Amino acid sequence: MNRRPGVPGSGRFPGSVAAGALLAAFAFGWAQGLPAGIAGTVALGLTARAWGRADDASAAFRSTWWVMGTAHVAGFHWVVRHPEPGPAVAGALAIVLIPLLVSAAWSLAFQWTRKATTAVRAAGLAGVNALSEWVLLEGPLPLPWGLPTHLTASLTPLDGLASLAGWWTPAAVVVAVSMTVSSSSLRVRVAGVLLAATALAVPLPRAAKPERTVRVGLVQPGLSIARWERDGERLSSLVSLTDSLLESATGRPDWVVWPETALRTDADRRVADSLARGLGLRLVSGSLETDPDGRRRNAVRLFGPVGTQAISKRRLVPWVEWIPLEETVRTLAGDGAPVSSYRPGSGDPLLQAGPTPLGVVVCFESLFPDEGRIAARAGARVLVAVTNDSWWSVAAPARAHLAFSRRRAVETGLPIVQASVGGFTGTVDPDGRVRSAAAWRERRASIVTVTVPEHGRNGGVPVLPGALLLVALSLLSRLRNSGTGSRVDATP
Repeated sequence: MNRRPGVPGSGRFPGSVAAGALLAAFAFGWAQGLPAGIAGTVALGLTARAWGRADDASAAFRSTWWVMGTAHVAGFHWVVRHPEPGPAVAGALAIVLIPLLVSAAWSLAFQWTRKATTAVRAAGLAGVNALSEWVLLEGPLPLPWGLPTHLTASLTPLDGLASLAGWWTPAAVVVAVSMTVSSSSLRVRVAGVLLAATALAVPLPRAAKPERTVRVGLVQPGLSIARWERDGERLSSLVSLTDSLLESATGRPDWVVWPETALRTDADRRVADSLARGLGLRLVSGSLETDPDGRRRNAVRLFGPVGTQAISKRRLVPWVEWIPLEETVRTLAGDGAPVSSYRPGSGDPLLQAGPTPLGVVVCFESLFPDEGRIAARAGARVLVAVTNDSWWSVAAPARAHLAFSRRRAVETGLPIVQASVGGFTGTVDPDGRVRSAAAWRERRASIVTVTVPEHGRNGGVPVLPGALLLVALSLLSRLRNSGTGSRVDATP
């Protein structure tokens, strides 16, 4: 086969791949807001375009791997600098495994659609990409960092599509449009432009009728991780900021939120309970708790005048809070096998803060779209995200958490209140507007007003049936056209 110069498979490093890698790294690690979403969308589009121009499945794999691999190394280099080995190992594996899995999936899609029309190839690639993301979210080793869909998390013009059709559809549309607009067929290019216009024209669903407004106190101590781990300084900083907030505020907040892992001991929890009861307020706080068998729970507690409630983090970080495939490892290794240090929560992640049901998302869980959907279906009217991004020496992970929280608000139609140790602490409205109350590493406590809607949204079509539908349509079209022996249109 004759190889085209400047195209993956020709032996040269293609300019489109280099540009895509740089843009993806920019979106992952350095940009924020809409510029990050635009950069990520262009990167994903260039990747799909390079895939469509490849000569064979091997070249398709290499073109995808160059973009995804380079982007993850550049955009997630901070992951391996975590001061604890577990998160560093988990992050390093994500940097390696995500590009490999996505590239392998894209290569398989290339192989079965290579002689199909551009439209069929676009549908197949979009479906396979969504399937690979589903595996990374729901498989035995959940590694959702830096999914292709996350590149578009800050692209506000596609918020309507994400809300109506599902979190995975913006990336699917970007892939399909990038394939079709580069076709040599005018009809296919026009179809791609119409698809893009349709996706951009999808409006956000009308917001639910406001039920009430609540005042929420958000406390961000702004401590480095070394200072946050000191029991005395951590709790005294939170109590001091809360006292100052209440003294300076005009009127009491309905509840106050402290970040993840704020409480570590029974003595800490007694202090929080006494504070809430003494001041007559509701306090939502992260809390590390230990069960009688020694396993811990990354919990969130609600303290108030009438008692306490607690839920535990459901999605645990692999190699940090749990050992993947633990039962298999223990069967093979016997009693000497490592044991997960944390126990996952179960049941609906809801806390009842007076008349307002709160859906709780703990740190890592904000990367999983279904967590917000589960809370919304269970009756949550506000989502509360507690996180600790002070482990990192750079602001990139905090920006990423804020972007994921923004997309969860859009998908569920619920406001999100986020409290972080080091940033970013603030609120996100159901339309995706971010109202930051505290910047990165800022020490601050403030009161924000949140409008509580009557109900949330369902978050669109689940990824698995949607991805399988696209793949099935692609396969059926491929089989129907297989008798022609050649593609109806070509991509230059």
